[in-house]
Amino acid sequence: MSTSGALLRWQFQRGSRTSDLAIKPAFITNDMDLLVDAALQGSGVGYLLREQVAEHLAGGRRVELLPESSSIAWKHVGA
Repeated sequence: MSTSGALLRWQFQRGSRTSDLAIKPAFITNDMDLLVDAALQGSGVGYLLREQVAEHLAGGRRVELLPESSSIAWKHVGA
């Protein structure tokens, strides 16, 4: 959430082009461990740092969504 209380839009980058997406989440948390656990349990898509999910991606437990469109720091991970 931003300081205004509004949800932040998910940002994507593909080459030099940047776009963003307004989402309607069913689950909101600022606890990244809880968010990783929720994604691992199949609760949906998470907007996560690479470092938080590298082990799960390498182990094949989760897949990266939109790998060609991910920004430098974030990964979109789904079941």
